[in-house]
Amino acid sequence: MGVYSVEPIEKMVLQLIRQQAAMADETLKQIKEMNKTLDISKLRRKKGAYEGQLKNCRSRKMELYESYATGNLTKEEYLDKKKGIAQKESGYKEQLLELQEKIAEAEAQKAKEKDPGLKAFVRYKNLEALSYPVVQELVKEIRFYDPEHMEVIWNFRDEYMEAEKRISD
Repeated sequence: MGVYSVEPIEKMVLQLIRQQAAMADETLKQIKEMNKTLDISKLRRKKGAYEGQLKNCRSRKMELYESYATGNLTKEEYLDKKKGIAQKESGYKEQLLELQEKIAEAEAQKAKEKDPGLKAFVRYKNLEALSYPVVQELVKEIRFYDPEHMEVIWNFRDEYMEAEKRISD
């Protein structure tokens, strides 16, 4: 086991924090840019329209049944028209499910702007010097392999890298 001077380690950790902060800042900018194109309210309006179409289909099926029950339609006419309505209803349900997925994805995308890992690093993009609270907040551990090689394990690494990975996808 060797003895290491603290000053070069502090400089390296500071440099790594600045690097991570710059990447986090860029990732947040990309997320915000992407979120500008998201129109969740428009998707919700479309969803409401399809829900209305589904209600209309149910109403039309009831009216159709009443016409059949009163003798205004034959059984074949009733079944044929009911089949047509059921096909439309199936299409509306499919569209509704698709919109629900898009809404969930859009809401998840919007939530990325508030990612705690990204925000933690961005705060330190202009960090001038290390302090104990900064190291406690960002660094989980530092591993030394030899005088030339060390590894910094971040507290927010998983969340941060996941947010960054989703941006690049």
